[in-house]
Amino acid sequence: EDWRVLQSTLYSWIINTIEKDVKSILPRFNNAKDLWDALKNKFSHSDGPQLHQIMMDLSTCRQAEGTSMSNYYSRLTQLWTELDVHEPLVGCSADCNCGRVCSAIEIYASRRASSRLHQFLLGVLPAFSSLRYVILAQNHLPDVDRVFQMFCSEERLH
Repeated sequence: EDWRVLQSTLYSWIINTIEKDVKSILPRFNNAKDLWDALKNKFSHSDGPQLHQIMMDLSTCRQAEGTSMSNYYSRLTQLWTELDVHEPLVGCSADCNCGRVCSAIEIYASRRASSRLHQFLLGVLPAFSSLRYVILAQNHLPDVDRVFQMFCSEERLH
């Protein structure tokens, strides 16, 4: 019974978040997984020009004067989410016990997180440069969410 409630909730959530144009071209599905798989097959292909646009937007994403830290970070996370669709982390199959490949994935994920931290720091207004330097001087850099919180606290002080 709980599974049916969850299934119905997921199905409704997916259907209610799909744009009307997309919804009109989808056949009727019996469960959320079939619906999700159909959407994935239809829309999850990598598109070179779209990927290039995301990369270009990321390279120019900066906190504009008068823009809150939250709005800037929200825009960055939106671009990162779009990028993740085109460049997902590649995982091992469920029956893999290789270890080396799995640790390579962890290393890649760590490097991607570090890159995102630096993207965030590069786009922050110059008024926050002292906090930027304090963060970069640390031996172990915090994750980007923690750094965002630090900048929000600093922003409230100004």
